[in-house]
Amino acid sequence: MNGDFSRDTFDPLMHFSRVLMQQGRVNVDADWNEQVSILLHHVRTLAADLIGPFGGLDTGFEIKPVTDAGGGVTDLMIGPGHYYVDGFLCENPTDSTYSAQDGNPDAPLSLPGLVYLDIWERHLTFLEQPSIREVALDGPDTASRARVISQVRIETTPPEGESFADVKKNWSEWKNGWQWENRGLLRARAQTGQPSTDVCIEPPESQYRGPENQLYRVEIHHGGLGSSDEGMARGATFKWSRENASVVFGIQSLTIDDADSLTTVTLEEFGRDARLGVQVGDWVEILDEDSVLRGDLGSLLQVREVDRSSRLLVLEGVATVIPNPQADPDEWKNPLLRRWDHREEGNEPLEAGAVPIREGMWLDLEDGVQIMFDADGDYRSADFWLIPARVATGDVEWPSDATGAMPLPPRGIDHHYAPLAVIAADGTATDLRTKIQPVSTP
Repeated sequence: MNGDFSRDTFDPLMHFSRVLMQQGRVNVDADWNEQVSILLHHVRTLAADLIGPFGGLDTGFEIKPVTDAGGGVTDLMIGPGHYYVDGFLCENPTDSTYSAQDGNPDAPLSLPGLVYLDIWERHLTFLEQPSIREVALDGPDTASRARVISQVRIETTPPEGESFADVKKNWSEWKNGWQWENRGLLRARAQTGQPSTDVCIEPPESQYRGPENQLYRVEIHHGGLGSSDEGMARGATFKWSRENASVVFGIQSLTIDDADSLTTVTLEEFGRDARLGVQVGDWVEILDEDSVLRGDLGSLLQVREVDRSSRLLVLEGVATVIPNPQADPDEWKNPLLRRWDHREEGNEPLEAGAVPIREGMWLDLEDGVQIMFDADGDYRSADFWLIPARVATGDVEWPSDATGAMPLPPRGIDHHYAPLAVIAADGTATDLRTKIQPVSTP
């Protein structure tokens, strides 16, 4: 989750049962967030153990084709109720349709196909959900939220050697096509550099040389394979932020100049200071509600001009992910601008605004922080790693052994899946949901 957090300390392998606050101690966000994570881990594990990988009551997420006068399938009805996937509660309060989903990820409707549920947890600030902001504070925001997204999707291409007839029998093969096991491994360290002589800023023996504590976020932008050969770019790229990608702004208006390949953006408000603002040369990403739910890549553009008085940015390039409000005013859905902190370094050019992944070599971020992608990764867009950097120790918090920094898989975003139905070419629906019975009835 890309919020303004100090770090994320929850680790299920520690087997903690609760967080105990002590008198007279400093409160930090990580402790409170870990308590919630511990409780959620217990609740969702219990639900998964009792229900299984997926299951629900009655009509929850029941799929029924909607046909026209000629018998052709024009839409899908999604039944109201609850369904559980890997312990996550999925809710559909009322009858809804596939085409009316926020994001509408897979339109137009293609048949035959497997209709399935895609579940993940999304982080929301007041920019995405204005109702959580306390207006009485006259400006500052407080806590953010997490929401379980339950997206109905359609898969029309079975895995190799599979068919629609044996979906539940070989469900793992289907899941591996959407979320495979090796999504890349990352190592992180603070490399010793030239020590500073200013002990007010850092210890003389410091490895991490930044003036402040940071939570670095390394996120995959374009998925695919990395490369160990600088002359062979195979598509995968990443972006990084020293603020966990929490420097985000609402977009008030946006205009596109196709002739000069420029995008002009007016922000709803500017950052409190230079550290939390936008500067010339920064790379920023433009997204809207639908593009996030579809999992689209955001448009990465570089800041060319900044006018703080009018909250106006001129960006090099054209924002292609979100609709142009001039051409599609009804499609304008909560657009946001997110700042990233990577730059083009040396002779290594960026690819579409992101950094190419070169496996098996240490890559410098800044202030002594280094990362390395292990070989043979198959990277997925939006997966990320978090690297806390601390001034007091002059180091980053990353597990290590006798050989050095250990390789870790992404922290997320983890998706969870469940089959709902198979729709044949003639519109016939086969229900694949698992029904459960309540322990007691009235």
